[in-house]
Amino acid sequence: MRARELIRIGRDIRIWQEDDSPYQKIAEILNGGGASSARVGIDGSVRFFVFDRVRTAAPKADYVSAGDGA
Repeated sequence: MRARELIRIGRDIRIWQEDDSPYQKIAEILNGGGASSARVGIDGSVRFFVFDRVRTAAPKADYVSAGDGA
């Protein structure tokens, strides 16, 4: 509930427990929205290990740069 009070953008808040994989949660969000094979923009400031784990959890998506000029 505290997150809902603090976050002013959007209404879809996803949480995970300490022993859950946040990368798997992202894959579930993509799959739940029918976007498992959609194009997903990744900002250049995202650390590679985060991108790599998301890509491993949701391998059917088409990952592209979300930076300037993409």
